[in-house]
Amino acid sequence: MKNVFEAVKSINEQPFFSKLKAVFRKLTQNRFFCYVVFLYVIVFLMFLVTLIRNSFTIPMSGDFTLQQIPFYYNGYDDWWASLISGKFVMWDDSAMLGVNNIGANSFYYLFNPFFLVLLLVPRGWLIQAQAFMMMTKMVLAGVTMKLLLEKFRVKEETTWLFGIAYAFCGWNLYYLWFNHFLEIAVLVPLMLLGIEKIIKDQKPLLLIITIFITGLTNYFF
Repeated sequence: MKNVFEAVKSINEQPFFSKLKAVFRKLTQNRFFCYVVFLYVIVFLMFLVTLIRNSFTIPMSGDFTLQQIPFYYNGYDDWWASLISGKFVMWDDSAMLGVNNIGANSFYYLFNPFFLVLLLVPRGWLIQAQAFMMMTKMVLAGVTMKLLLEKFRVKEETTWLFGIAYAFCGWNLYYLWFNHFLEIAVLVPLMLLGIEKIIKDQKPLLLIITIFITGLTNYFF
């Protein structure tokens, strides 16, 4: 046992681990980082029983199981087929006679950045990754609301309170069953923040980027 403690001590004395501890110490002292972690703790506690009972998924009845899960598998397969072959899938034959892939599916997920990141996970983990992304979108909604409130010089404690309330508001909880609608909760505060930056700072970049991402996410804006 003594040898184990000595080995651990020697590892801790290495420069890499010293730097790692220093980075971790700085992060824990960063109030914004702590806020993000706090949001993740809340959302995991909210869905803890559901995640445990359903193999770390958040299954909803109705359109979620009938559409959202099949949509994500369909988009995942289409994108990987396109990446491997070099030819983008223009015709989706997964429904009856088929439809224009871009015209039919860009409303739901096809170019949505919140969906595209799921292409990085193995196909067998797609639904678990979808559940994590659903929770992440709620967290990001709280983060963007906090950023907006900070622009108006609201007190730190108030930004935490309203950010949490916004992240877990009725809209977000209700639209878990059709979760591609959650993106707007993330983007609306950024849109308003972009407008404020134009008015106060004459900086249009954030608004331009947000409008572009909104168009990719859902072409109906």
